[in-house]
Amino acid sequence: MADDAGGDPDAPPEDDRADQTTEHAVADHSSDHDHADPAHAGALHHVELCASDLDSTIAFWDWLLGELGYEPKDEWAGGRSWARGPTYVVVTRGDAGPPVERSAPGLDHLAFHAASRSQVDDLTAAIRERDDSTLLYEDRHPYAGGYYALYCEDPEGITVEVVAPAEKRN
Repeated sequence: MADDAGGDPDAPPEDDRADQTTEHAVADHSSDHDHADPAHAGALHHVELCASDLDSTIAFWDWLLGELGYEPKDEWAGGRSWARGPTYVVVTRGDAGPPVERSAPGLDHLAFHAASRSQVDDLTAAIRERDDSTLLYEDRHPYAGGYYALYCEDPEGITVEVVAPAEKRN
């Protein structure tokens, strides 16, 4: 149902973050992945991260998500997004605030599937060389969580995990 202003009836409602997300909402509205797909019921639809240092955060996520098979989706002055299948990740400009603390209420970490242990090893080597991220649990790597994985922090202090598949046993 159209509103009196003649706006798009399917557009997301504006909220307190309208100034930050309006361009994102408009840019994303035309994508096939912006509406739920019943075939993927229960799967993650999207994650939106806010960054005080947008440039370094976008550089990190552009690299990591590219390595994990995500494709660029949308780009606008206040952010960027990447998609893989029906799931997408968004980075937007946020206000400066306290650093992320894993034990505080809220998001603890984001975990992604790796294609192989070799991919985890390659990503780990790259993280060690990057200036915008930190390898976590170096003394217990790659089994810090009890299984083969990379743990690192993005430029904003968000913990990212990339989990390798189980080894095939004969």
